[in-house]
Amino acid sequence: MALSESTKIETTTLADVDSNSTPETLVVAAAGNKTLFGGKIDNSNNTTDTYLKLWNSAASAPTVGTTVPDCIVPVKAAGITEFSANGGSGVVQVCTANGWYSASVTAGGTGGSTGPTNDVEVNLFTS
Repeated sequence: MALSESTKIETTTLADVDSNSTPETLVVAAAGNKTLFGGKIDNSNNTTDTYLKLWNSAASAPTVGTTVPDCIVPVKAAGITEFSANGGSGVVQVCTANGWYSASVTAGGTGGSTGPTNDVEVNLFTS
C-alpha cells in the first residue's frame, strides 16, 4: 500500500528566549484551540538543572511556586531537551482551548520558584 499525503500540519513556534521564573503567556485563550506537538528547551547557559513548568489556564497568570503546573519538563545543566507531546506519555496535555503559560525554575515540583541564573531558551511547537 502506498502512502499518500492528505493533510499538511502547519506549525507555529512559540519562542521565549529568556525564560525565567516570571510566567509568560505563550498562547492566548482568544486564539482558540491549539495543539501542542512538543518543544525544545535550551539550558546551555546554566550550570544547574532547570525545569520548564507549563500551565494550561484561561485565567490570570499562575503563581510560580504555588499554582500546580500541568506539566514539568526537566532539563539537565548545560543541556538541551526536546520533548514530544504525543498524548500517551503523560508529558503534556495536548489540546487546549485555554491559554498556555510557562516559566523556568531551578527546582522541580510545584514549590520550585527560583529562576535560573542565565537565560533559558524555550521553543514550543503548536498548530
